[in-house]
Amino acid sequence: MEIREFLSEIAHLRVHNASGDEVMVYCPWHDDQNASLAINYKKGAYHCFSGCVKGSGGLRPLFKELDPSGNVEQRFMSLFVGHTLSMFAKIEKLSDTQTSTADGYAIEELPLAIDNDYLGKRGITNETVQRFGLRYHALDDCIVIPVDIKGESFGYIRRNISSNPKYLNSKDMRRDIIVYPYDLFEAKDNTVFVCEGPFDAIKAHQLGLRNTICTLGGTISDNQARLIGELGSRVVLCVDKDDSGVRITENNAKKLTSKFGFWVEYTCAPGLAKDFGDSDDLTSLEIVSPYRLKAINRDLSYLIQN
Repeated sequence: MEIREFLSEIAHLRVHNASGDEVMVYCPWHDDQNASLAINYKKGAYHCFSGCVKGSGGLRPLFKELDPSGNVEQRFMSLFVGHTLSMFAKIEKLSDTQTSTADGYAIEELPLAIDNDYLGKRGITNETVQRFGLRYHALDDCIVIPVDIKGESFGYIRRNISSNPKYLNSKDMRRDIIVYPYDLFEAKDNTVFVCEGPFDAIKAHQLGLRNTICTLGGTISDNQARLIGELGSRVVLCVDKDDSGVRITENNAKKLTSKFGFWVEYTCAPGLAKDFGDSDDLTSLEIVSPYRLKAINRDLSYLIQN
């Protein structure tokens, strides 16, 4: 979407003309017959020549004034924040309510990833973006996933869209003491679905399986097992459909049963989906116990092949 279209269709401003980075619109704060509000979106500057509004530190104050609900501001930040640093000011000093990230930005100052192309391709809705507080960092082209446990911020998970590695955790955030999303988990039947990645858990929640958490990949630590135990005693391990996923699941099952006494069962994404993150429907999950697999003389590979 071009800036002129955004101002007209989303901000509902009457656009007169555009020249380079500057757009002239009819000011909504006075009876404007001359299109006297100039907006330069790359410089982050705006100026009504009748004196209604003026600013040069980014366009967010302009859109807040135009729409106090914040919807226009969030849409603008999601669509255009990557064009210039002036729109995305660094935080010099964080208040007690802001969350600092390793690169010096405050998570709460990042725009929600509303209408984000990457999330849209993954089937993540704007409602889910809001529920999980998913943010977009345009300069690094990444999704930022805040991680909270029992109301305390532990940092964030960064999912790079156009660079590698795909996933990075914030500095000093220990994976071994986190299950995600702990605070959004909804207890049901004393059962905890456990998957590997954050988008597996996010998509499961969106599809109605809200008693799902993820361990951020790999082997389940003792601390993570204890957190899982706070949520339920029946664990359904969600197997990724590859050799690595089978191996990790087998090791985790052995630990959870022998060391912690959980009742463990298995499932995997239905159909051709590799994991929960690729799924569109989780209503027909097949859940099997180790005892059933043993009875039919099969291992986990049987589950992911059927």
